[in-house]
Amino acid sequence: MVGETSDSRGRPSSTTPGTTEEPPSTADLVVIGAGVVGAAAAWFSALAGLRVVVVDRGAVAGGTSGAGEGNVLVSDKEPGPELELAQYSRQVWGEDLGAYGGLWEFESKGGLVVASTPTALDALRTLAERQRALGVDVQEVPGAELHALEPRLTREAAGGALYPQDAQVQPMLAAAHLLRLARRRGAVVRTRTEVVGFLRPGGGRPGDGHAGSPVTGVRTPHGTISAPAVLNAAGTWAGAVAGLAGVELPVLPRRGFVLVTEPLPPATVRHKVYAADYVDAVASSDAELQASPVVEGTGGGTVLIGSTRERVGFDRRPSPPPYGRWPGAPSGCSRCWRRCGRCGCTRASGRTAPTICRSSAPTRAPPDCGTPAATRARASVSRRGRGS
Repeated sequence: MVGETSDSRGRPSSTTPGTTEEPPSTADLVVIGAGVVGAAAAWFSALAGLRVVVVDRGAVAGGTSGAGEGNVLVSDKEPGPELELAQYSRQVWGEDLGAYGGLWEFESKGGLVVASTPTALDALRTLAERQRALGVDVQEVPGAELHALEPRLTREAAGGALYPQDAQVQPMLAAAHLLRLARRRGAVVRTRTEVVGFLRPGGGRPGDGHAGSPVTGVRTPHGTISAPAVLNAAGTWAGAVAGLAGVELPVLPRRGFVLVTEPLPPATVRHKVYAADYVDAVASSDAELQASPVVEGTGGGTVLIGSTRERVGFDRRPSPPPYGRWPGAPSGCSRCWRRCGRCGCTRASGRTAPTICRSSAPTRAPPDCGTPAATRARASVSRRGRGS
C-alpha cells in the first residue's frame, strides 16, 4: 500500500506517513476515498490504462473499511437493486479478484441464517424463494440438521437456510493491497489530502451559477488536480463531499458495535451465522438502537460477535448500553466495559481470562461478570450499519 509500511505480522499497515506532498496536477480519474470502494475503483481503472489519483483526508481504510466485518453477502438482501449489486460484487471478489484473494483473507464460507420459531422460519422461506428466483443459491436446512453445519449452535432452532455464496474479506487488507496493486500500474495515492472543493469550467463554484456545470477536477490544500472524471467514494462522508459540488446526497452514518475475540481454534464457527431477523434490522431506517445476533470466524482466527446499529451521527465512541442488548447477554454486562487508561480503547474480559487491549495492559472484569472471555469492542460507522 502507500508507503509500503507493514505491521508486526508483515501485513500492510493503515498508517501512511509521508504522503501529503503535492499531488499530480492532472489525471484521467480522481478517486475521493481510500477505502475498499475507492481502492477497487483505482485498481480496475489503472488496469484499464487510466491515470488515477486517489486522495483521502485520512489514512487508507480509515473509515468504515477499517471498522467493518468485511461481509460479501447475498443472504441479507431483499430482491431489488441492492441484491443485484451484491450478486455482481460476489462475482467480482470471487472471479475478477480471485487470484488475489489470499492477500485479503477472502473466504467463501457461506452464510447460515437461523430461525428460532416456526413463524420466523416461514418468513425466511418466503424470502429464500424470492431470492432463489433471481439466481441466489439457497438451501433450506431442517432444524435437526443445523447442528451438523455448526456443532456449537443451539439444537432448539426451528430451521434455517444455507447460502453458499456468502463470503468474507478482511477489509483493511483489501483496501491496502488493492491500492498497492494500483500503484504498480501507475496510480498515485495521497492520504491526508482533503478535497476542499471542485474545479469547474471558468473557475466556477457552487452557488455562483456554475452548480450545474461539469466537474473538471478537485481542489486540495496541497494543490489542484484537473481530471475529466471524479469519483466520490467517501463512504459515510459522501454526502459532505457531494455538498461541495452543490449536490444533496442523502448518505447518513449508522454506528454499530461488534465484539472481537482473541484467536480461537480453527472452525470454531464455520459460517457467518445470524438470526433471521437480522435482515429486517439491517434494512431498517429506524434511528433507535437495534440488535440482532450474529457470529462468524475470520481468517485470522478471531470470532466476531454482534451486532448493533443506531443513528448517532459520526460518534464512534464505544458505549456500554449496546452490549447488554444482544440476545443472551448477561444481566449487568455493561459493568465489564470501561475505558482503558493507557490506550483509550474499551475493554472487557470474562471471569478468568485477561482483556485483549491495544496497550497490552491486561485487566480483569468484576468477578460476577458472565461475559465471554477475552473480548474487545470495536465501533463501526457504516452507511447501512453492516460495515461490509
